[in-house]
Amino acid sequence: MVELRVNAGNVKNPNVHKIGIIALGSHLENHGPALPIDTDAK
Repeated sequence: MVELRVNAGNVKNPNVHKIGIIALGSHLENHGPALPIDTDAK
């Protein structure tokens, strides 16, 4: 199974990983290997 690293990518706002802010915070993070870069809402 694939293991994802929580700290992968360039997190611009550390609150992006808090529960409840995940849906709103996706545009605050330049994410790593979990999602392609074009999924960021900007």
